[in-house]
Amino acid sequence: MKKLIFAVMSLMAVALVSCSGKNKEPENTGEATLLVTFGSSYEAPRATYAEIEKTFVKSYPKQKYSWTYTSAFIRKKLAQQGIYIDAPDEALEKLARLGYKRINVQSLHVIPGHEYYEMMDFVDKFKAAHSDIVVKIGAPLLSSDEDMREVSDILHTRFQSTLEKGEAVVFMGHGTDHDANDRYDRINRIMKDFSPLMITGTVEGSPTIEDVMTELAATGAKTVTLMPLMSIAGDHATNDMAGDEDDSWKSILLKAGYTVKIDTLNNGNFSSLGDIEAIRKIWVKHMATALTRR
Repeated sequence: MKKLIFAVMSLMAVALVSCSGKNKEPENTGEATLLVTFGSSYEAPRATYAEIEKTFVKSYPKQKYSWTYTSAFIRKKLAQQGIYIDAPDEALEKLARLGYKRINVQSLHVIPGHEYYEMMDFVDKFKAAHSDIVVKIGAPLLSSDEDMREVSDILHTRFQSTLEKGEAVVFMGHGTDHDANDRYDRINRIMKDFSPLMITGTVEGSPTIEDVMTELAATGAKTVTLMPLMSIAGDHATNDMAGDEDDSWKSILLKAGYTVKIDTLNNGNFSSLGDIEAIRKIWVKHMATALTRR
């Protein structure tokens, strides 16, 4: 009888250990990358996001990739459609619960503006709460004059045949009241080293559409191609740039007598910076730089 009781107790102990093991999440010794973007509720940008992730996977195939949108408005709008995207702090905590001890946070913002620094606040709070996790942060696209020159060169190559015909290409940036808005003025000047027919403006900052029109008039161009200087082509590209309302850039240019084209992809969607592989590689390069820092 004593042997039987001992055997039963031993089996119960094994069962308890097994259950405990199942409830505990295993420590993950790998590395994870969190891709951070403003976000969009439009369907077309999802294909762009997929291409961005593919580019990162090519360079770092063994990492786990996850996404977060910094815009609470976009996350709420998507949730109403049954699509759930983690907030930045939630995404980081989820990776911590999965056991990742090395997390790379890569900004997919174009400039280091408000959204970028809000992301940094989330990261700083996370690091303070998880001193055992190494967190590296990759810079946004236009972090330096070197970045702006590289992007200008890539865009010049993309539109070279258009520019050689004497047609202008106008890039619509977002714009902001943050000091980082100067990136748009700077890249507009740098673009002139490649072609006076490359012009950058913004929706909510400077240069304004009025500045664009002044520059455009000085070129003598009669035809203009529009492209968003944004990571994806979402609401601003669809409405503020290419919409049919009187205040869209397309409508303003048409009213001024220009022939207007919208740069599109093979699938018919509006193009964006994130659709150009050479530009996606700049974000990857920024992550690589972050990984070398101590």
